[in-house]
Amino acid sequence: MSDLNDLDLGNPHPEPPRRPDEAGVSNTTAWIVTAIVLLVIAAAVYFFMFRGHRQVVAPTQPAATASPNQTAPEHVNPTAVGLPSLDASDTVVRDLAHALSSHPELATWLATNDLIRSFAVMIDNVADGKVPTSRMRMFAPKQPFQARTQNNQLMLDPANYDRYNGFADAIASLDVNGSAAAYDRLKPLIVVAYKDLGHPDGRVDAALQKGITNLLKTPVIDGPISLNQPAVSYQFTNPQLAGLLPVQKQLIRMGPRNERLIQGKLRQLALAIGIPGSSLPQTPTVQP
Repeated sequence: MSDLNDLDLGNPHPEPPRRPDEAGVSNTTAWIVTAIVLLVIAAAVYFFMFRGHRQVVAPTQPAATASPNQTAPEHVNPTAVGLPSLDASDTVVRDLAHALSSHPELATWLATNDLIRSFAVMIDNVADGKVPTSRMRMFAPKQPFQARTQNNQLMLDPANYDRYNGFADAIASLDVNGSAAAYDRLKPLIVVAYKDLGHPDGRVDAALQKGITNLLKTPVIDGPISLNQPAVSYQFTNPQLAGLLPVQKQLIRMGPRNERLIQGKLRQLALAIGIPGSSLPQTPTVQP
């Protein structure tokens, strides 16, 4: 059982096989993404750090009329704007990303290869509600998942949440305006990678907004969470939690502290890239 899949995610649509042009990506070293990312994310989440807008606004100021589909053109030849080929883009990505945060978790991700392709897969997966497991293995907790029994009921042990503190702190450390500018610079390459995943229209903006929405709609659970174990994997007992998307379940497993950090940063990024605050969902409350 994978460290990233402590609970049964109930995902009927596993991550699609890697395309031939992704042969250089390592499954053992290349999230949450997500969660978004998480991204993870997951992640998540993590996979949202390069989203941007040409007219960057402060994260606390919602853009009233901008739309993510009105940002940088999605069909620009990378070489025409001074970018390298997709296969030679890792150095450019690392140079831009190092200015966004000095957190060691970011450095861990930047040490992998095919960063743009990994980012595109994360966006694609999280938009579909999936956990981009193969692209987040470097963020997998080193400690095993733990459940405990309380009054004859199997419960999720809150000690599990601390395993994701570093991941959430890395996301919270990102510079919002810098991330927006980095995405604006790298978007032509991201579109190429996204098209290679089977999306000829290249509408990565729409996929990214859908992924952000999925994560913001994930409820925060402050109280104890009951589990059952019908087979090898654990499952949420609460039907409302059991019916969530796989990436939403992953976000809940990170714990309320980390979930709030990740959702807060996502909301700031969404506002900075021009998504109106009125279109962003409020995080629901669910009794465990």
